Amino acid sequence: MSKTGADFTPAAGLLNSHLMTLAPLLIPRRFPLTDRESEKLFIEVAPGNQVLIKLHHGRAEGPVPGGVTGDSLIVILHGLESSAEAPYVRGVCEKAIHEGFSVARMNMRNCGGTSHLSQTLYNAGMSQDVLVVATELCRRFGYKRVFLCGFSLGGNVVLKAAGEQPTSHPDLHLSGVCSICPPIDLEGCVRQMEQGVNRIYEKNFVLSLKLKVYEKARHFPGRYDLKKLRKVRTVRAFDDAFTAPDAGYASASDYYSGASAGKFLSKIECPSLIIAAQDDPLVPFSCFEKFKTPGESFRGRLLAPQSGGHVAFIHHQPIQAPSRTGTGGDEGAGGCRDPFWSEWQAVSFFSHCITGGGTL
Repeated sequence: MSKTGADFTPAAGLLNSHLMTLAPLLIPRRFPLTDRESEKLFIEVAPGNQVLIKLHHGRAEGPVPGGVTGDSLIVILHGLESSAEAPYVRGVCEKAIHEGFSVARMNMRNCGGTSHLSQTLYNAGMSQDVLVVATELCRRFGYKRVFLCGFSLGGNVVLKAAGEQPTSHPDLHLSGVCSICPPIDLEGCVRQMEQGVNRIYEKNFVLSLKLKVYEKARHFPGRYDLKKLRKVRTVRAFDDAFTAPDAGYASASDYYSGASAGKFLSKIECPSLIIAAQDDPLVPFSCFEKFKTPGESFRGRLLAPQSGGHVAFIHHQPIQAPSRTGTGGDEGAGGCRDPFWSEWQAVSFFSHCITGGGTL
């Protein structure tokens, strides 16, 4: 993959972290490879609980010039109150398909219109779900390499999963993990969201989370106390009343402590990359300060531009995928030329894990 954009420079007018964070909502995007076809799969991640996967099969006729083959799978996980249809998920998918990977876009429990498929809510600590999905996809389709990619809350999930994998799923071989803007200290991130203008983000999350519980109540009458829901005004209050007890935690604080990926970083054995903006309005960079230089606590790499907002990283110029002569003609059109820097970095990292041993 092209190394253009290896040094992030924010697009003109987007130095403000909030403008950078919100700008992707206004940029139209096309995903011709992603939209071409996918296989819809329902995978049971725990008794009585299923998740929806959109699987894109990679090229079967052999490697593209970069050396990637379709037996290399990337499982992509979205953020809080999002889904596998999120533009950033589809953006990584588009670039990965162009590179030759197979891709699984995974919806967390209840996301992507699947509230009826799961008896529980989802949370930042549900790392075993993604490991079960990866294991099952390898069993069905014979993938030889598996990579995990997560954004925001999904980024916390994949890091926690990578830390747990050596003991919980020793037969699953992870070839690499990339996490973009992960809230690896949930307590610190919630505290950040409770301050100043960031409360706007919190209000949007709370509204969406409450609507999801009302929807769950239609499928599972009596499971949730809707009287409590009417009193919820903050993410912390929602987690205290719903997320924590649903997941077996004593309180929101107990949930934040138990589900945060920070304490699992030292246990990650596969090549790993974290991408985090120092001006992220939702994830305080203090979470990552001690990882600026890889050390004993985190053996992977941290890319930390001064700016980038939350899951945005809009580069000052579009980044172009290399042409793939003899592998599909115009497949590089549309979705494989854009300014979304972190998406390019993620796929470049995974490609390099195959061709160069896992370092950038």
